[in-house]
Amino acid sequence: MRPAWTVLVVIVAVWRSPAAVAVPRVTSLVDNAGRVESLTTTPNGQTAYCLDIDSGGITAIDPFVAERRRDVVRPAAHREARPVAIAALPGDVIGAVCRQDDDWMLRTFRVRPEPVVEAADEVRLGQAAGTAARVCVVASASRDWLAISGLPPPLPSLWRGVCAAAGVRPLPAAGGRTAELAGPVVAIAVSPSDQLAVFTAEDGESAELSYRAAAGRELLRLNTGLAGIRAAAFTRDDGCLWVLAAPPAATGQPAGLWRIDATFRDGLQGARPVCVVELDGPQALAAVSSHSLLAVIGQQERSVVRIDVVEEEHP
Repeated sequence: MRPAWTVLVVIVAVWRSPAAVAVPRVTSLVDNAGRVESLTTTPNGQTAYCLDIDSGGITAIDPFVAERRRDVVRPAAHREARPVAIAALPGDVIGAVCRQDDDWMLRTFRVRPEPVVEAADEVRLGQAAGTAARVCVVASASRDWLAISGLPPPLPSLWRGVCAAAGVRPLPAAGGRTAELAGPVVAIAVSPSDQLAVFTAEDGESAELSYRAAAGRELLRLNTGLAGIRAAAFTRDDGCLWVLAAPPAATGQPAGLWRIDATFRDGLQGARPVCVVELDGPQALAAVSSHSLLAVIGQQERSVVRIDVVEEEHP
């Protein structure tokens, strides 16, 4: 039956053998990168895009050759709509959630060799005067739909759209909205099987992880046991779920890159966070390959690093 098959996919997506030990290696790609707050990679992982939240400019970098980088979207002019979060879409297109005063919109930019790229399309998301949480936009594994979280009320906590050529339109089936969220959304990611992983948490509390089908139906909900989650990503092919977290000091949990493993107790599925490498000021995360991720770290002075994780089997 399809519901059972879907849950099985979820189980595979977070399971790791207890005998496998992750060995991380951190390589700096861009030092003094400005206030980069959003990071995304193309479907093949060969290019990453970084958004400077202060200027609104978007830069392309090679995840494996630090010297290869160029500006692809110019910084926003004064009083111009400014990107706050980005995601790579099909056809060399960048989707950017933008804000201009109280107006929110989703713009798409078709990347070209020339350095100045103008918006190809725009979808209005609505008006909201409040302060936004950390806005996140992710594209599906098939790259035919996307989701946005972190928009301020009265805008939806979770907005979905369908990718069409160089543009995006709201997902009709869900009306752009999703109900039954356990709390404020702190991070979202898309699994290789095209399920949306949604992390929700109140301030200082451990996050709950729910898996949802593309139309929004909840498939599974777990408590992660980890507070302070800021970003999430699935590595390619193996479906391993990773998060960046900066937990409150009272928890005794370090800031850094964590892997979310599945556990089974009394016949019930759960989740267990495993810290793989400690990082100072974790901000944004994106997957490059099955064993490599990109992360933005630092507070005021931020850097882009690549984290290569190799699992070694131990008896």
